[in-house]
Amino acid sequence: MCLVEDIPLLLRTFFRLYGVIQFSCNVPPKSFYSYVYRLYCTPVLVLYSYCCYSWLSLYISTADSTPDKVDAIISIIDIPLTLASLLILTLRSNQLQILLLKLNAVKTKSYKAQNNEKNCLKICIFIIAVLHFVYVIIFPDFFVSSVYYFMPSTIGLCAHLFLDEILKSIRLEFIKINKELERRAVRDLVNLNQQEIHSMLCRTDELTLHHSDLVSLATDFNELFDIVTISSMITWLVSVIDAVYVLMHNLWVETTIKITALVFTAVNILIYFLWFSLMVRMYSRTQNEANQTAEFVHDVWNRYPKKINVDLKTVRSLELISLRLLNHKLHFIARNFFKLDETFCHLMVAAVATYVVILFQF
Repeated sequence: MCLVEDIPLLLRTFFRLYGVIQFSCNVPPKSFYSYVYRLYCTPVLVLYSYCCYSWLSLYISTADSTPDKVDAIISIIDIPLTLASLLILTLRSNQLQILLLKLNAVKTKSYKAQNNEKNCLKICIFIIAVLHFVYVIIFPDFFVSSVYYFMPSTIGLCAHLFLDEILKSIRLEFIKINKELERRAVRDLVNLNQQEIHSMLCRTDELTLHHSDLVSLATDFNELFDIVTISSMITWLVSVIDAVYVLMHNLWVETTIKITALVFTAVNILIYFLWFSLMVRMYSRTQNEANQTAEFVHDVWNRYPKKINVDLKTVRSLELISLRLLNHKLHFIARNFFKLDETFCHLMVAAVATYVVILFQF
């Protein structure tokens, strides 16, 4: 079964509406019916275009204060980024479908406990998104502005939620490989005969080949989403700078403080940082789990010749397996611009702080 079919129906519907999933695993790529799935995001795109025109026509002409002008100018950057993300998702949908079918072919049956892995970040994001929707329903005057401001972020968030499901499936395979190699590294080898030892070493080679296939797939998935990630992170940076600037301006410059506006802005900042944490977490966990495999193989390589008499050919085979893993490590990089790991957090926080200070000079 394709990974898309394992995603809950409600979440899968959101992914289709926001253009993240524009295919069906049951329909061959480039067939006539495959293009029908590309039309699912048309209503959302039309709604976003209408809200952009309506809000900008009204807001730019009436903006008189400095925060309003900054807000209007900064938010315009999101429009071409959103269109670029949707275009890339459309152009690469066939490649994404093919890669998902490849992933389904190389997957093995993972542990049941691992499949029940919980993600508190997703739960928090879902709760805040529901509260945001309720707020828009209670105050319908904010509907157009909410669609204009939050549609770009929503598309980027949905793309990363879907990519998180993909990387989670790959990560579970890495966990299974690591657990089996860990058991082999600590197993008592004294009572094993040569045939059993040879069988264990062959199995180790099979696991490392499976690991290499998974690393290649993870790299291919990252390359499919790299432009979307860059566009989403620019949108994230622009939105967070805008929200932090407005929040600080209302707290320290404005004479009258609007509690509702402050709470709304603070909640937006919270969901942006939850989104960023989700993105960094999914990349870091998958990368760390994949690169940990080399350590277990290295332990096997160090332990076998010491405990038992192994011929030189077998030792050299273990050395080559270990070196192959060490030279084929998984690294997530967005078009060679920046690494997608914990170091990216420092870069983005520094960028937000720098630009907010610059804006406060005006």
